[in-house]
Amino acid sequence: MSNSGTKEPSPQPGTAQSPPEPQRRGRGRPRKQQQEPVGPPTPKRPRGRPKGSKNKGPRAALKVQHPDHLEYLKLWSHCRFQSHS
Repeated sequence: MSNSGTKEPSPQPGTAQSPPEPQRRGRGRPRKQQQEPVGPPTPKRPRGRPKGSKNKGPRAALKVQHPDHLEYLKLWSHCRFQSHS
């Protein structure tokens, strides 16, 4: 009795007993899952300069400076444009 032709094929290591292969992910950072909106969508905010922002009139009142500040300017005004060499 020879069992050369009736031998059952031995299971290949790593193919028959291995668990199913996990799903392959794409390269890079995974995308964020989309959430369903809960309420009404928020309106988009306008970009850029608001309308009419350049149509402002001149200011009526000037800032009143403290008298000590004026003295400080008088003392140091001669040093402002001198170069240190």
